[in-house]
Amino acid sequence: NFISERQKPIHLFNIPLSLYVYILIGVFFRILFTVRTPFSDGPAFVFWAAYLQDHSLAELFRDLPGGYTPYPPLYYYVLYPLGLMVRVFGFEGNEFISNLIIRIPAYGADVASTLLIFAIVQRLSNQRQAFISALFFLFHPALIMTGTLWGQFDSVIVFLSLVSVYALFSQRMFSAWMLFLVGVLTKLQMIPIIPVFGILTIPFWKKMIKVSPLFLTVIILPFVPVLLKQGVVWT
Repeated sequence: NFISERQKPIHLFNIPLSLYVYILIGVFFRILFTVRTPFSDGPAFVFWAAYLQDHSLAELFRDLPGGYTPYPPLYYYVLYPLGLMVRVFGFEGNEFISNLIIRIPAYGADVASTLLIFAIVQRLSNQRQAFISALFFLFHPALIMTGTLWGQFDSVIVFLSLVSVYALFSQRMFSAWMLFLVGVLTKLQMIPIIPVFGILTIPFWKKMIKVSPLFLTVIILPFVPVLLKQGVVWT
């Protein structure tokens, strides 16, 4: 029973060496396929990361530079240090390295999700099933294509979804909702799982109301730089 097992910690270090070998192979293939394709969104993230080195987040939302439609604000706080890394090390003229650096969060999220899937399935089933589940995720063609050929960061949302849903079913409601909000503020694809959160939170609604000001603060904070400079009208 998943709920009855919730107090047992997940041991990420109790993982066979062979899985780490497969993870290295998976990362290698992701790096190998980090290319710009005609349908890639990768250039938008490289552009935004570079743009934020000389402009504010408020200007990005106001001017829509490059003609790219912006995402919720949180991921731009991740893109800024990545863009700074590209600039400091002089990789702005190297398309491959620039794209690779910008995709570090996505590839890192794939690794983290793989380890988490293995740990959860191993606890609920056995190591063999955990190994199969982790490899199925790691080498799933859609996942690889989305992060490498398409250049999106959906893997970050997948990881946040996994962690938040795990916390939810473990009845760690505050952590679950906080992770969910972080995901929504990163990319709106997290929204479809909100009915699951709503239903499972009903028995804890009184406690959740008490901490709702904290949730509201988390929602507002990423928008503060934009609101202070642009007000409520952004474009």
